[in-house]
Amino acid sequence: MSASTTSPETTYTCSRCGAPLDVGPGTIISVCRYCGYPNIISSTIDVRDVYIVPTQPRDYVIGAFQRLARTDPDLSSLNLEILEVEGVYFPAWYAQIHVSGLVSWYERVQVKEGDTYRTETRYYREKIDREHIFYLPARNQVTGAGTYNALAHYASQMTGLLPLEEASRRYNWEAIRLEFLGVDMDKQRALEAVRDDAVDSLRREYRSRGDGIDFFEAHVDAIRWMRLVYLPIWEVVYTFQDNSYLAVFTGWDLSCVYRTEPITPTQRAERIGVASLISLISGPLSGLAVKMSSNSSFPFILPFILAGAAYASSKSAFKGARVEE
Repeated sequence: MSASTTSPETTYTCSRCGAPLDVGPGTIISVCRYCGYPNIISSTIDVRDVYIVPTQPRDYVIGAFQRLARTDPDLSSLNLEILEVEGVYFPAWYAQIHVSGLVSWYERVQVKEGDTYRTETRYYREKIDREHIFYLPARNQVTGAGTYNALAHYASQMTGLLPLEEASRRYNWEAIRLEFLGVDMDKQRALEAVRDDAVDSLRREYRSRGDGIDFFEAHVDAIRWMRLVYLPIWEVVYTFQDNSYLAVFTGWDLSCVYRTEPITPTQRAERIGVASLISLISGPLSGLAVKMSSNSSFPFILPFILAGAAYASSKSAFKGARVEE
């Protein structure tokens, strides 16, 4: 039974196995706790808009992690132990959109003239005429590390989609038993969010190209299609010397899109050595900058950059883990 609203008197049952469903106010999709099948409750989502990307089995995910550990020079020599492997189906809206507009941005560069430097502002202007895949989570909160990486990874592929109705006939839901996370955003809200977020994302992209934007006008003038896609995302928690680390894999192609790794004693020594070397170099450069400072402040930039690099390298040497994406 489906309805746009829910009430205490309404009883919902799984359309696959007939078991009672847990449905509350605002529930859009309810996952059967007996067979794992996702049931559409709200009429704000059409079953024809819902797709599932099949996942590889749990054993395949473990195999992908073991291959990674064997081939990664930083992990192959370590005695790692898998603590737990868990997967979920994460919902996200994907849309093919076309964005039009006009943007002008600028950057400030240092130009050398003889023995002095001057700041020059360069302006760029570009017509926006772009068609691409845009995505956003269908949940209000995204807590899992690497989730956005997995969503971005799939946006570059968009393969292996199965309509929910077809998947219901082909899937062995009892064997999969992956948790389907709930959907908080219906299609209408997603359409509004896509129009706003796509423009904001484009604005951030152009802002990162220089020092500022002096004109920006863009809008989504076409949405070719929009789909609610359930993506399988797996987390492998492993241990090394009583510390826990995480590797996140995409369930459809077993790509590792995020991981934390232990910092070995060798890596720690290397980072301390790099920090010491940079500190030795930055000293003489600072003295040279003082001599040249009468003409320009530009010579001070390099010593400051080196000092920041030395600080970052020494700080990372004393962390227990590093992140790979």
